[in-house]
Amino acid sequence: MDERVDWSSIAETLGTITRTAEGRSESGGSVVAVQALNHILGDQFFLDAVEHTLSWHEGNETSRSVLHFLRPKIAAERCIHVFRTTPDDELASDAIHLLSDVAELDALNWLDEIFESENYLTRVWGLRVIDQLWMRGLGDDEAINLIEPILKDQNAVVVGRARELINMIKGEDDET
Repeated sequence: MDERVDWSSIAETLGTITRTAEGRSESGGSVVAVQALNHILGDQFFLDAVEHTLSWHEGNETSRSVLHFLRPKIAAERCIHVFRTTPDDELASDAIHLLSDVAELDALNWLDEIFESENYLTRVWGLRVIDQLWMRGLGDDEAINLIEPILKDQNAVVVGRARELINMIKGEDDET
């Protein structure tokens, strides 16, 4: 059998095989599938996808979609690295926008830093990070607790978006 992918090795690497006295058992499912794809594609693939997305070249929405679907940790790490190191405010803001698409719960550790940005658009995208994490299972109370300090922001757009997000989480109209 000519296999282009060594599935046994990937399963071993991912820890999805359990050896027993009777033989073995394996776990699978969509989480394992995403982990396997991330492994097959490799870190450089995702780093290149982040760079392409942030470049705004043709195909950037396709690369963003792949990153959003697979949410590799290295993409989130690259986004926060770009945010921290670029002198370009627009690129820093775009990096946080992309972070909102790829973030997992560990991105909560970066929120203080994001909300300290002088760029109001970066802070708005920081709210989207919370929004996306909330839609992926972050608890209502935890999300609201993260958003409430932003209601004191000096920028009306940021405060307005924070209010909208709190109202959405509470299931209230924006007018309340």
